[in-house]
Amino acid sequence: MLVVLALLLGMPGLAEAQQSNQDRRAALEARRDSLEAAVLDRFVDQLSKELKLERDQHRAMERTLRVGAHRRRQLARASIELRGEMIRALRSDDTTDSEFTRLLAQQESLRLRENDLWTREQDELARILNPRQRAHFIIQWARFQDEVREIISRQLRQRN
Repeated sequence: MLVVLALLLGMPGLAEAQQSNQDRRAALEARRDSLEAAVLDRFVDQLSKELKLERDQHRAMERTLRVGAHRRRQLARASIELRGEMIRALRSDDTTDSEFTRLLAQQESLRLRENDLWTREQDELARILNPRQRAHFIIQWARFQDEVREIISRQLRQRN
């Protein structure tokens, strides 16, 4: 599963030189979304086998994680945009304290939304999985996230 992620991240970009930055960004986002969906499918399949889930449990867990992944992507994009705004604000001597206060409030709001998403997902998973299975899920999810971050980090180091 992670080998697929590493190979796809290492592939040359989809964008042609004549494409605009916006076209390149859209193509990269579509590629990333497709890759993320494939990796999530493999994670769910592997975890379902480990947990010995029935077909209905597998589908419910997959649906929960797929909806959560979509929401996490939205939050991640909003976070990246906000970070860019903060960087621009920090570079400008004209940025007022009220502007920084607004940006910090937005940051806090994003963090609360991320926490709310995690809580909702865990509530849904509690209806699908027993406590032992949920504990197993949390450990595997954390390992999975760590491995994905490491693969991305390696890819970025290799490109630089």
